[in-house]
Amino acid sequence: MMGDWDGDGERTPGTYEAGTFRLRNANSAGPPDITFPFGDPRGFAVAGDWNGDRLDDVAVFRNGTWQTRLTNLATTSSFSFGTGVWPGTVPIAGDWNKDGIAGIGTFTPSTGIVALRQTAGNTVDDSSFTVTGGPGYYPVVGDWDLDGDDTVGFKLSAGTTWYLRNNNVGGPITTADATIDYGLANDLPLVWTGPD
Repeated sequence: MMGDWDGDGERTPGTYEAGTFRLRNANSAGPPDITFPFGDPRGFAVAGDWNGDRLDDVAVFRNGTWQTRLTNLATTSSFSFGTGVWPGTVPIAGDWNKDGIAGIGTFTPSTGIVALRQTAGNTVDDSSFTVTGGPGYYPVVGDWDLDGDDTVGFKLSAGTTWYLRNNNVGGPITTADATIDYGLANDLPLVWTGPD
């Protein structure tokens, strides 16, 4: 996973294994700068700025339960949104509405349903749309057109093609505003930005 853990404007790597987060503040080799246990060790970890303080926070998703933790405050919460477990349900996070606060979401490959929530909490401000194209695609979130909001794109799991969209709307997965070939087949896509 990638996140801006120290507020310097650069996303750097982190891992989640057996219920423990290990976060590094540099894109270089070395030990983690931050280590803490949190969440269901069987869950899937995601990162996003849940409170708008310009620091990325963490969450763990499993079977419809989200556990969130604010990185700098160690404040935690738990709430329900979505169903299923990875890889049948893939949790995602992004700033869907340009407010500087990351929301959460899920993608269900078998149905093509993308469900989004504007916040990481119990507030019910959900929306959803359906993409078509069948299984074999993995969601990837980013601000591809630099307009301030994140949108859901897709990478072909068994291939190298990325289909990037500038709007969170339904339709064929392969309908994209930008298409690139990058990486190797079966790579898990990650996205990050460096300092401007």
